[in-house]
Amino acid sequence: MMQCAVTSMTTGDWSIVAAVYVGIVFVAWRTQHRMRGVADFLAAGRSAGRYMLTISYGVAAVGAITVIAYFETYFRAGFALHWWEPITQGSILLAMLTGWVVYRFRRTRCLTLAEFFERRYSRRFRVFAGTCAFLSGLLNFAIFPAVGSRFFVHFCGVPETFALGSFTMSTYIPVMAVLVATALWFVFAGGQVSVLVTDFVQGVFSNIVFVGL
Repeated sequence: MMQCAVTSMTTGDWSIVAAVYVGIVFVAWRTQHRMRGVADFLAAGRSAGRYMLTISYGVAAVGAITVIAYFETYFRAGFALHWWEPITQGSILLAMLTGWVVYRFRRTRCLTLAEFFERRYSRRFRVFAGTCAFLSGLLNFAIFPAVGSRFFVHFCGVPETFALGSFTMSTYIPVMAVLVATALWFVFAGGQVSVLVTDFVQGVFSNIVFVGL
């Protein structure tokens, strides 16, 4: 029998979390039939519009580990480090409006940067770039779920351990398992199609919440 202490989350809070989670999973399930090939899996069939790309890209950058990183940065170095960020906004805006580099890259219809590097340089460089991207992603996916699970446990006030029969287990493990399983199911169910659409739904919901707050 599983036993755990009372958390700081109310029934209403958990209802909101459950409703959003179930809704996003339902959206991913509904979009999986739209993945019909490699282009759909890697680039959503190259059919995403500017608004979906903008919202999806923006919310993908707002994760638990990003929030923690900013808190840690400001705690260690203060807000003086933020001084350099507004200076780069002008150049970033110019690149976005003109499509600098990105426009030419999309014209090549390459599905990955490694494929583009093969066309521009050589196949050996493509293998090298793909290996670096794979190892970097593997390292990220090893750290992100661990940090994210600890964040949710502390933020939601969930006990760090719970009793399962005669055993005491860490709460981080099942939370991390849920995070990893959800992400993997999104990817394998519908590829980039499911990832883009679910990110878009999360972005719309987050913007509504931010405006309401």
